[in-house]
Amino acid sequence: MARKTCTGALAAAAMLAITGAAIAAPGGSMTLLGVVRDFKASHPDFGPGIGSTGHVAGLTANNLNSRGNPTLSGAGKHVDTEWLNIDGNPIMPGSASAAQGISDFDIAGGTVVSNVAFAAQIKVIGSALTAGAYERPVTLQALIGDDTLEPFGSFASPVSGNVNDDQSITGWANEGGNPRSFVVPNVYAAGTPIAVVGKSWNKTGNAPTNDSNWQLFRSADSSTGDSRVIVLRDGDAVPTYAGASNQASAAEYIADYVSNGIVTLGDNQAIFLYELGLNSDYQDLVVLVTLATDASYFDAPAPEPTSPCFTTADAEGALGNDNAAGISSASSFAQWFADVPGANVAKPHAIKLTQDADGYWVFETDDFTPLDRKGFGNEGEAHNRYFTFEIAAEFTYEACAGQMLEFEGADDAWVFINGAKVLDLGGTNAGTAQVVEVDRAGLTDGELSTMKFFFAHRASDSVPFRIRTNIPLKTKGKVTTATGGLYD
Repeated sequence: MARKTCTGALAAAAMLAITGAAIAAPGGSMTLLGVVRDFKASHPDFGPGIGSTGHVAGLTANNLNSRGNPTLSGAGKHVDTEWLNIDGNPIMPGSASAAQGISDFDIAGGTVVSNVAFAAQIKVIGSALTAGAYERPVTLQALIGDDTLEPFGSFASPVSGNVNDDQSITGWANEGGNPRSFVVPNVYAAGTPIAVVGKSWNKTGNAPTNDSNWQLFRSADSSTGDSRVIVLRDGDAVPTYAGASNQASAAEYIADYVSNGIVTLGDNQAIFLYELGLNSDYQDLVVLVTLATDASYFDAPAPEPTSPCFTTADAEGALGNDNAAGISSASSFAQWFADVPGANVAKPHAIKLTQDADGYWVFETDDFTPLDRKGFGNEGEAHNRYFTFEIAAEFTYEACAGQMLEFEGADDAWVFINGAKVLDLGGTNAGTAQVVEVDRAGLTDGELSTMKFFFAHRASDSVPFRIRTNIPLKTKGKVTTATGGLYD
């Protein structure tokens, strides 16, 4: 499906009213070096069959992953009406950038497996295990893919890692009480399993505040399909196990998540019930796992932003239907900005921004074609149009200096400052622009910050591309590619 080029929109964008003066006299230039990656027309996310999806927000998580790349969130929605700042310029959709819960997950063999990229919160609802004369310490660790997490103290230390409701048995060494929760800082790829391992301890000496006076009693690992672990989700039957030794039952432990005889969790939650003793009461450790598109989902509501540098008087837009923007999967998206032999071919590419009459650095073209007859070649077309482009740059934040960056083009584009998303132009679309007002990013005056720009062109028509900024940017680090040697 052909789409209109946005030559007219580019011209109109130059007329956007940008608050704050430019910071350099006209006539200079600024070169930024990045990486361009070529994709074949047969790639599921690129090619002549990709038509216009319009502006889609929320496709990527709000924060870059541990490798410094955007991650597909699976929460894209069509932008029916753009968000505007006080000057009438389009800005990143506020509500689209809010993280969302993830209900698309499976429970398989005692593990929770999300079908889209995810962040997670691990919460201990409660833990009780008695030996009759004393309470047994309980410790736990979470296994997420290749990562082993011990968010509540050492898994191997019954003293510093104890999460039993009665922490007096180990001298209250593990500060806090239940429920206690931990937000996993990373965003993980779709298909990454989440498991929890619980361990209980038996007293061997008379100094319970020393680890040496405890030894392993029982353990249960949900990743092995251990029968001593039960995993429940919304709509499951409430467990009927009675509590041993006059302890509360499993049903009582999860009473806040029960209604009319069924488990009533959020559709993005699962509860793990553990048997770590000699009885089958399954309340020795109770853990709630919650999934979301990124970690900001678990934060308290942010206060209305205030700044001496600008007035927040945004005109809120509107989001429409769910929209995947023609992206096949999280695994296919993960190839966009990574060197993957066979899937893409990478090479360094520089763009030169020149200063206009107002002192803004500008790079502008109605057809950005950095890969003609390179990489996989034009594949029988007039131009090679299936590629991504990324730039990492550094700048020094100057509070209230009106620092800004504006981008317009086709197709997908995202900008992150210090890992947080500030521009969201997902989808194959022509003529959509956004402005980044850096004063909104919560930076510290004089702080050296990193700006990462990600762009993809996936359809067969021309590639309008325009960057305009008053920020002196400098390429960050040395640009290298793993697939550059495959280049012709």
